[in-house]
Amino acid sequence: MRQQPQDIAPMDLDTLMPDLNRAEESFVDEHAEYVLGVALVSMLTRDEKPGLLETVHPEEFANPHLAELWAAGRRVLAAGKSISKRTLIAERDTPPIQRLVAKWSGEHVSPADLPAAVRSVQEAAKGRSLAHSLKRIAYEATSGSDYSTVLDFAHRQLADLDTSSDPVEGYDYAAGFDQWQHAAENHDDRVTPTPWPNLNDFITGGLKPKKLYIVGARPGNGKTLMLLNMATHAASMGKSTVVFSLEVGVEEIMSRTITSESRISFNQMQLNRIDAESFDRINAHREEAQHWPLRIYDDNWMNVEWIASKCRRIKRERGLDLVVVDYLQLVSSSSKGIPRQEQVAEMSRAFKLLSKELDCAVVIACQLNRAAAAEGHRPTVAELRESGALEQDADVVMLLQRQKIHGEPGPDLDVILDKNRNGAPGTVTLTWAAHQARLTS
Repeated sequence: MRQQPQDIAPMDLDTLMPDLNRAEESFVDEHAEYVLGVALVSMLTRDEKPGLLETVHPEEFANPHLAELWAAGRRVLAAGKSISKRTLIAERDTPPIQRLVAKWSGEHVSPADLPAAVRSVQEAAKGRSLAHSLKRIAYEATSGSDYSTVLDFAHRQLADLDTSSDPVEGYDYAAGFDQWQHAAENHDDRVTPTPWPNLNDFITGGLKPKKLYIVGARPGNGKTLMLLNMATHAASMGKSTVVFSLEVGVEEIMSRTITSESRISFNQMQLNRIDAESFDRINAHREEAQHWPLRIYDDNWMNVEWIASKCRRIKRERGLDLVVVDYLQLVSSSSKGIPRQEQVAEMSRAFKLLSKELDCAVVIACQLNRAAAAEGHRPTVAELRESGALEQDADVVMLLQRQKIHGEPGPDLDVILDKNRNGAPGTVTLTWAAHQARLTS
């Protein structure tokens, strides 16, 4: 039986922190900081000063007084003035600054030494940031949070380090043409088609990276069937896919997917009465699926942070094209003590951000509220259960409704595209091949 993981064991911070403090203090290159400090006040390096001040940030110095002096130099430069001992002190006139300027004013450094000093100061600053982040992670690990929450916190701390030293933020439009052309030329490689060509036509070819797709329906109207068909089709095309199923266990998932992909009778699987021809089809499918990049998790306590940590690991190890979650209202929330509607809104936003962070498509099944079950009622995006944020965050919302014949569900399933950010709204009709656990065009 699956169980929720226990909280991680407390750390002995009294033992750990002195080591982390020493690690943080060890990332200091006093000589490199001296070289840059002298260069700032020396007249022999006047041509290098603008480039140095732009390249190195004040917070990258371990010496707080040098950081203040460096910040003063940047302000002087921004004001269009020449940098000298006089203008520096006029900008920041304190006893420590006066002592530094007096100490370094008679010193000289070679311009050839400056690039190495810049690299050393910046590398030391990164080391201190790393040690500081490790201390924050250690404190978080003793807070009583569960493993996945701590892991997600650690990932965000370390991810921030990767981007903290980027020299330029944002997107350079002129330089982006090459990137745009590359993306256009590789458009088909990035899109994950669904098994249904008529649906692909509506959603511009299929499921796209950085997009959030929601499949909404009342119970028994095909959410799980659609998501599993999407996942196996993607994996069969070599797309790295992961399924998080909170409602259906892996045994049932395997029964459904084997039935669908082998084109055998679902009743045979359920009753364990598989004939020889069906066994041959199953074995053929097994050979074909040996190298499918598909992973399935059926733990019933999953929260967004845990799901995100698994996705990040898969992304690192083999890439990731498609994430499938069945279904949102069963995902646990890490935010306790707030209304469920706000919890669902947080999770919806988290999945949208995950699709952008990992550059993959995310498909989530959601329940519709009871109004959607009324006789003859056509569901709308407003009936996504528990949160209007789902409508806001989703790029595409597909609502499922069985067509009825004489009051009974018929073989046709309407896929209502009530929101389609990059295409037109509309309805696609699929056929429910229940005997083979699949949907067909």
